[in-house]
Amino acid sequence: NPQLRSLRRRLTIYAAIGVVIAGLVLYFWGIPFMAAVVAPRIPMEWERKLGESTLSVLAPEEARCSDPELDETLSRITEILAEGEPGTYRFRMYVVRSAAVNAVALPGGNIVIFSGLLEKTGSPDELAGVIAHEIQHITKRHAMKRIIEDSSTGLMISAVTGDVTGAMVYSVKIAHMMAQLRYSRQDEEEADREGMRMLISSGIDPNGLIRFVETIGGGSARPGILQYVSTHPDMGRRIQK
Repeated sequence: NPQLRSLRRRLTIYAAIGVVIAGLVLYFWGIPFMAAVVAPRIPMEWERKLGESTLSVLAPEEARCSDPELDETLSRITEILAEGEPGTYRFRMYVVRSAAVNAVALPGGNIVIFSGLLEKTGSPDELAGVIAHEIQHITKRHAMKRIIEDSSTGLMISAVTGDVTGAMVYSVKIAHMMAQLRYSRQDEEEADREGMRMLISSGIDPNGLIRFVETIGGGSARPGILQYVSTHPDMGRRIQK
């Protein structure tokens, strides 16, 4: 029956379009909404263990910079910034020898700073601005949200149940994901805004963060800086705000 075949063909096309639309809705709205709901409910011990296992991949002992003076400077800046914050996280900085102009906020409180980024900071205030920004990614659990969004359902189940052993299976994958992590515009703006608040309340010149973003935003010809721009988007908009 030609009419029946035509009807089946139309229904098949409509069904295919429906599946595509449902997939897009799930990808752009469903998964981010689910991640936003799950992230605040993840047990702190689970988050900390995941961060430690990821740190061992991104910043292995042999790749870390051994400079007591630098370690002291970073520790002091971090202590000053964290003084007025709730004691939920214990923040620690790790410097890795790499030309990459980047810093990575890991779940649980660890922050990896690549030496290429240190070379681009012109003052302690600029470095403090970067650290304050990354601390906010941790305290607002932006990293956890993105990990959940970009990972499999298996990881989400481990997060919800607090299964630390299950989370370790994903540590290598997550480490590589974190190195290329691109936050949403809303998360970046929140980290900037709360990072500025943190700097001001700590008595640190907030213009350091602005100067650093201006330096990075104007350096798109250099490959290392391109990496920072790719993981921290909308540089012009951020400078203006």
